[in-house]
Amino acid sequence: MGTTSLKESPPEPPVDIDALHKITDGDEEFLQELVQLFLDDVPGRLIKLHAAVTNASAPEIKSEAHGLKGSCGNLSAKGMQKLMAEMERVAATDDLTKMPKFIAEVEEEFARVRTVLEKLINKL
Repeated sequence: MGTTSLKESPPEPPVDIDALHKITDGDEEFLQELVQLFLDDVPGRLIKLHAAVTNASAPEIKSEAHGLKGSCGNLSAKGMQKLMAEMERVAATDDLTKMPKFIAEVEEEFARVRTVLEKLINKL
């Protein structure tokens, strides 16, 4: 048997469900509220992030990425949180050339997160 490359390994789950249950201490109503607030909030924040990228505003990108990073942390959406942290870090250097790629990755990851969270609250 050969060694498995990193690309062949399954992607990290978009949300750490166990950690999310710990955060909400088993309170399903609180979990549902937390998830719904996140799902309602993120699309608007992504619109603001798009606008900041379009306007090449490093301070706005940094601010929006920071806010989203915190929201993702609250929901244990670790992959998206890492993307936001990296986007925030890069925006702080004023190198905005990578921002369109970041936006695409963030949107793809948010779609994964949304799918998992919607399934989760639909089970409650």
